[in-house]
Amino acid sequence: TVNHGENATPPSNPTRTGYEFTGWSGTYTNVTSNQTVTATYKDIQYYLMGDMNGWGGTVMSESGNIASVKVHLEPGTYKFKLTKDGTWWGNGGTIVDTTLNTSSVGWEMYTSAGDCTLQAFGGDYTFNFNKSTGFLEVIYTPDRFTVTFFNWDGTMLKSDVVMKGKNA
Repeated sequence: TVNHGENATPPSNPTRTGYEFTGWSGTYTNVTSNQTVTATYKDIQYYLMGDMNGWGGTVMSESGNIASVKVHLEPGTYKFKLTKDGTWWGNGGTIVDTTLNTSSVGWEMYTSAGDCTLQAFGGDYTFNFNKSTGFLEVIYTPDRFTVTFFNWDGTMLKSDVVMKGKNA
């Protein structure tokens, strides 16, 4: 109960998974009648931003504490950052794919840090950002494989790089 003309005191800011509290909708100052005041929120969206295949960025889908996106990259070097509501997350480090097999590597991400660099062999890359730990995991699924032919005595006869699903 609030006396006529006085201010109501709002409760502590509420929480809502996947959203950020932005304030209260409605009047609770100088109260002269019954009022309804509702908590307001904005969606928290993470974006992967960079020079990957010509796109400027994409919204990462979210499930629990993980924001993720999957992109297909041709062989090359790519720079990127994450952003959430104008806050940039980066590292300044470099990840180099060390094998042509599925691999998972990552970075500790920091606000206002430099671009991350990924030296890609080519294939599908899934970027999983853990919102509570600040760790970005990159999972690599190759689209090209090395097929090497050997003779009976161990002598290499031929080595080919083959696209996924194609013949050597």
